[in-house]
Amino acid sequence: MVDLRPKSKNAGGFSLEAGRESAPVIKRREKARVMLFLFGTGLFLVLMWQTFTAPKPAGAEISPVSEEAPDQDLPAMDMVALDALGPLPSYEAVKARAGDLDRLLNDPQLARYSLKPVDDLCFAWVRAQLSRDRETRPVMQAHSAEDLVFKRVTHGRAVLVSGTLVEVRDAQVPGLEDEEWLRATVALDNADDVPVFLYVLAPKWAAPGDEDGADGLSPGLELRVVGRYLGTGSLPTSGGGKQNVPVIAASALAHASKTQVTDLLALPDGTDGATWNENPEVFDSIDDYPGNPRQSVLERRPYYYLLGQVRLDMSTPGAFGDAKPMDVHSEVLYRNPSEHRGEVYTVRGKVWDAWMDDQVRRDQPYGVGRVMRIWLYRTVFGIGDKPFRDLYEVAILAPGDSLLPKRGEEVEVTGRFMKVQLYHTPASNFHYLIDDQVQQNEDVLFKFIVAPSMKIIPEASEMSYLGWKIVFLVVSFSFFALMGFLIFRDERHDNDYRQGVRKIRATRRRLKQERMQGSEGSEGAEQSDSDLGEDT
Repeated sequence: MVDLRPKSKNAGGFSLEAGRESAPVIKRREKARVMLFLFGTGLFLVLMWQTFTAPKPAGAEISPVSEEAPDQDLPAMDMVALDALGPLPSYEAVKARAGDLDRLLNDPQLARYSLKPVDDLCFAWVRAQLSRDRETRPVMQAHSAEDLVFKRVTHGRAVLVSGTLVEVRDAQVPGLEDEEWLRATVALDNADDVPVFLYVLAPKWAAPGDEDGADGLSPGLELRVVGRYLGTGSLPTSGGGKQNVPVIAASALAHASKTQVTDLLALPDGTDGATWNENPEVFDSIDDYPGNPRQSVLERRPYYYLLGQVRLDMSTPGAFGDAKPMDVHSEVLYRNPSEHRGEVYTVRGKVWDAWMDDQVRRDQPYGVGRVMRIWLYRTVFGIGDKPFRDLYEVAILAPGDSLLPKRGEEVEVTGRFMKVQLYHTPASNFHYLIDDQVQQNEDVLFKFIVAPSMKIIPEASEMSYLGWKIVFLVVSFSFFALMGFLIFRDERHDNDYRQGVRKIRATRRRLKQERMQGSEGSEGAEQSDSDLGEDT
């Protein structure tokens, strides 16, 4: 600060106080610069981290990813050598198991763990159970070749499968020559088109009759086999070895071209499967958490029932108006699935796999001929912020021109909840759906819903991310440019201030020198005058 007031009587001109008042102003300015720089640097780092570590847009590559198919591949089989099979258990052997047979017939749960195809006890149970089924006509569940081969079906369960008759042979029960049986080999339908065979044991009355009254069975005939699943048995093959083959004791062998599958399944609509009627009891056969996860299956009867209901919903205004978000009610559905069957929920997740349901295409339940099945997942955070994935399986009524969604696409569907579908599969097949802390768990739960349609969420445009990055960089550089300008302005102001101080100091020195020179000159003049006086 420049002070033009003299500081003492002897001080000539003015003086400069360089530090006492100006120092605090400079210190505050420096503090402001440091704080502004630190704030700007922190903001830059935070924005940089959020920009370049943001989640990838929908449709980006999923990681970790396994290209292994979600389902196990069906193994190719050799044809069963019916001629190499031994005789059926004798009547005497069957009678000897009468006591055990009564227990099995009265306790279906005991039967599912006791049947071994085809020993004496199993054959005794087959004879009695098929006679009962002939009279009572139990509700069947349609199953695929994968269900039978990979033992996803409970022993003793009433099933329906489709295939082509390869070979048939007559068989007799020793001691009961009047009781005629059939042994048959059926090539099962499957999406992989690999040779997979089924061994069928059936009483002669289960075979269809043709117009001439003959058996009506000939190789190449398309069949629907209705009966009881007995598991897999080690049977001789045409190649001379043995292999595990699924076995069914059939109560009906029906021509596929002459029989409606809805009739065989005893669906609640009557005979043609075209008219849907409400029947909440159809859900009674659902098993969400089977005792043996390997035997978990998708129950076709309630599944087809919901397909018919959703098809009707499509023409009913407001049918899905009360949809609830499934992610919010996820825990409730896991705990009490039976209380929420048929309720409407909305699901949103990313696609892992999608395929067409060939069984629906063949069966045409309630006029539905094209259904798309999708596995969806949604990453959520649990206890301790550890991520895990919520899994959904969705069946969607697909128009003829609809395409399967691609892996990684985000999909939203609204439909009716059916069950908690449990899959048991080696962890190596499902590790991409489960996080590290639970990837060894082989029992995987999906919430299964049936929906009329799906909505694919558009992928976030990469240009939008580029635009945000450009805006962020422009703002960042503008901020630092402003800081640089402010610092430059302050430096220039300080330089101007210092230059003024230098000029003042230079002026002061010059004036002092002039004053000193003036005083020396006057003293010299006085001395000269005195000398002259003395000389004169």
